[in-house]
Amino acid sequence: IKNVIVLIGDGMGNQQRRIAGIVAGDGDANHRLIMEKFPTSGVAFNHSLDAIVTDSAASGTALSTGFKTKNGMVGMTPDQKKKKTILEVCRELGKSTGLITTVTIAHATPACYGAHVRHRGMYSEIASQYLKNGIDVLMGGGTCDFLPESMKGKRKDNRNLVNEYKNAGYAYVEDLEGLKNLDPDKVNKALGLFGYGAMSYEVD
Repeated sequence: IKNVIVLIGDGMGNQQRRIAGIVAGDGDANHRLIMEKFPTSGVAFNHSLDAIVTDSAASGTALSTGFKTKNGMVGMTPDQKKKKTILEVCRELGKSTGLITTVTIAHATPACYGAHVRHRGMYSEIASQYLKNGIDVLMGGGTCDFLPESMKGKRKDNRNLVNEYKNAGYAYVEDLEGLKNLDPDKVNKALGLFGYGAMSYEVD
């Protein structure tokens, strides 16, 4: 296997998938999505340890590390022990890694693969850890978590992470034109931030 892509529909269960199939089939209850035609399928229990309803942090940590944790915790167990993620295992094997999302890139679900913090709201720390961990491709919304307050961002440490990423060899893009102009034969690392917060929904 050359490439592994983990695609997470946040909050998507069997019911959401089924209704999407019905809509895609113009009301045909027998219509199947491509993902429903895969030759192999399975079920993962990614519930929280401290709540009946899990959140993205606890469920994402279960998916990325294989360990259950409390709601709000990212990449670590309730006793705050960091657990290695599948992305980190891939990096150790010398593979390129990336996180792409339609919400802010420091949001809980992507963070569970590339960071370790005690609470999902630590967006500035998550963005900093991505750089330290050397994840090759990062794309999503969330410019606010990369810029200091003096530049209308939300970082209180006065760090301009966009510049730090550039200095570390990342190509930086912030719109569709910039993304299309990236040459994958010449660019090894890329940071794409396409909105101050989460990206717009497709319907908008």
